Amino acid sequence: MLKYPIVISNNIIPLVYDREFKSFASIYSKELVDFIISLCELNIECNNYNLINNEITTFYEDDKLMVTDLVYQLNDKIFLNIELNTSKSKYLMYKNLLYIYKILLSNQNKGKKYKDVTIIQVNFDLYSFKDMDKVKNVIKVMNKDNLKEYLNTFTIFHLELDKAWNNEYNVSEEGIRFLRMLSSRSKILNKYLARDNLFLKKVAKFMEEYSNSSDNLL
Repeated sequence: MLKYPIVISNNIIPLVYDREFKSFASIYSKELVDFIISLCELNIECNNYNLINNEITTFYEDDKLMVTDLVYQLNDKIFLNIELNTSKSKYLMYKNLLYIYKILLSNQNKGKKYKDVTIIQVNFDLYSFKDMDKVKNVIKVMNKDNLKEYLNTFTIFHLELDKAWNNEYNVSEEGIRFLRMLSSRSKILNKYLARDNLFLKKVAKFMEEYSNSSDNLL
């Protein structure tokens, strides 16, 4: 009986895409959230790592239904919204700002005092935006004259994946390796980037196993 050789490919499906990233997040929520908090240098106390409904509440009959990529409620006041931006659109910034606005509104109750809610939105951008000149770009509401933060209601991070391959970057070494892994299509490269970091090794292992499943190639 003729036996065909098993061909093991070095190619993998990048993790930056919606389906792949959500599959990883469903297994490693705590590890992912903790890593992103460290990557963005956030001082946040987390007591919840569960995903909440990402279909944002509509308020009027003709409201546009909005579905975020991932939303975690980290504690009583803070929400983490993760967005995977894999295409360029002039409306992307506007759309993501609307996500923040709707998350804020969906946590307010009629007839009660406004809740003190903070949204942290982290964008992983496969293609860099024109005005984003660093790997990690931070957007806040600030006073134009004295540059002091005006509102602590939201903070937006844009992490530019293509700039993570440059020599100059403003995040940790582990953060750069993670950002490179998000867009990587190479199993060998991922193992090299993961090295001895336990979280990154989980990323590399998941991406390899996920890509080896024929169901995920459909």
